[in-house]
Amino acid sequence: MPDMNMKPEVDAQPDSYQESREFVATVAHEMRTPLNAAAGFLSFLLQDMAGPLSAMQRDIVASIATSVDQAQTLVEDLLCMAQMDRGELSLQPVRLDLKALIRETLSQFRVMAEAAQVRLEGRNLDGPEAFVIADRVRLGQCLRNLIGNALKFSPTGEVVYITLGRRKKEYFVVVEDKGPGIAPEFQETIFDRHFQIKDSAARHLNGYGLGLSITRQLLERQQGRVWVESTLGKGSRFYFSLPVVEVISPLNSLPRKRLSA
Repeated sequence: MPDMNMKPEVDAQPDSYQESREFVATVAHEMRTPLNAAAGFLSFLLQDMAGPLSAMQRDIVASIATSVDQAQTLVEDLLCMAQMDRGELSLQPVRLDLKALIRETLSQFRVMAEAAQVRLEGRNLDGPEAFVIADRVRLGQCLRNLIGNALKFSPTGEVVYITLGRRKKEYFVVVEDKGPGIAPEFQETIFDRHFQIKDSAARHLNGYGLGLSITRQLLERQQGRVWVESTLGKGSRFYFSLPVVEVISPLNSLPRKRLSA
């Protein structure tokens, strides 16, 4: 199995640069506990465990829950980035069912999708398992980054499709939205950590943030890859792929008896 431990991405930087990164990592770590507590209380309210909510109250709580979820994603990305920079991010690869992980991740976005008035639809998620070798937590982080971006950029009333497919020795996942799209000249650089657009016509792309850069680094460390296909004004399709882990049936592994003539 390949070494999945992260090596430092930056070998030498000015002290002030390193100090600022350490400060950001410390703040992100301190934010994790109160954000988790807020998310728990909001979930408690949305499940009517403190009494029924009116339609207006439910919309307000759902909107707050969406903002908290986005803040949690940002915190996890900042902490992940800090660990990568220090070479301290250790991945724990296991055999996991990609279909089950996608279904689980979709359920986590139920409240956010309702608040955004966007429907999430998973496709090809039934049937036999789709096994891959990956770090479950970090692969889930990649999925959350891609689905969260799709929800963020989707107009009200649209559908975000999450599709699982197989091509030869790879499983691939497609997250498709009907957002503003990405111009061809940005479809590679959008995965760079320091990607920024000053052109007002394309400034919405800055909203992709650190998530895409971290997603690419995490997937590449796990023998995966990520890319985008997009048309301006028609939306985007973000893909990622991982090698298939074939499952050998115990019956097929038994020695075959020779048939007598």
